[in-house]
Amino acid sequence: MKLRVSASIVAACCAASLAGAADYEGIALTTVGAVDKALVNQVRAYAGEQYRVEVALLPGIEEDGSPDQIKKTLIGAVRPRDACVLALAELPEMEHQGMVYMQDRVGIVNVAALRRAGKEAPDAATLTRRVESESMRAIALMVGVEPCPFPRCALKQHRSAEELDRKSRNPCPPCIMKVHEKMDALGILLPEEKPEAPPEVRPEDK
Repeated sequence: MKLRVSASIVAACCAASLAGAADYEGIALTTVGAVDKALVNQVRAYAGEQYRVEVALLPGIEEDGSPDQIKKTLIGAVRPRDACVLALAELPEMEHQGMVYMQDRVGIVNVAALRRAGKEAPDAATLTRRVESESMRAIALMVGVEPCPFPRCALKQHRSAEELDRKSRNPCPPCIMKVHEKMDALGILLPEEKPEAPPEVRPEDK
């Protein structure tokens, strides 16, 4: 199974997300169920670094109710300052690895489904890579970037665990640029950090 999304919702997101861009301050991350804290921190740091945005951490949501009820709870958690909200979830009863509701600016990456994908249980590093890759894809979709045909890009729609594990955990350079353009249009793209210049060596220091 793959992250579920419809083309009609993609078009709706592109129109709605750019409205009121000046009011946004970043994106937000939350959890549904007992998600490993180290995994949450890893995804938060990686998404913020690669997409150059502030990633706020919201209080977690208890695993309670149907996917539709969880969706409503997530929609209620979206603050005016959040361009979108991504939830990392432990939902073993849910078949799908993730869902993106673009008009509502919320997405879910189901860690439980990613853990059981494939013939063998993944090790910790493989699971982390899967969650990072699908999180990057969900965020990109929520801000209006379309899926990518390049097999190694995180924005590629996969059809099997093997295809998922062949993907990179980050988008390809053209897709990264598209995400940055969307973040810039939303008013939340952070300045690119430049490496500090080495200290000047004076003759008397030699």
